[in-house]
Amino acid sequence: MDEVKFYMTQDIIGVKATATGVAQKMLDAGQGSVLIEEDREYIGIVTEGDLS
Repeated sequence: MDEVKFYMTQDIIGVKATATGVAQKMLDAGQGSVLIEEDREYIGIVTEGDLS
């Protein structure tokens, strides 16, 4: 069985923006999700489904 890391995107996009800004950044980068970071810890994820 393959490890999860083989299916994950290696490039992480940092965004400080509104939901609209995040959606645009995801579209521009061709990404379906972004991680939410606070105080250098990942605390959540936003996906295309969250924004539709």
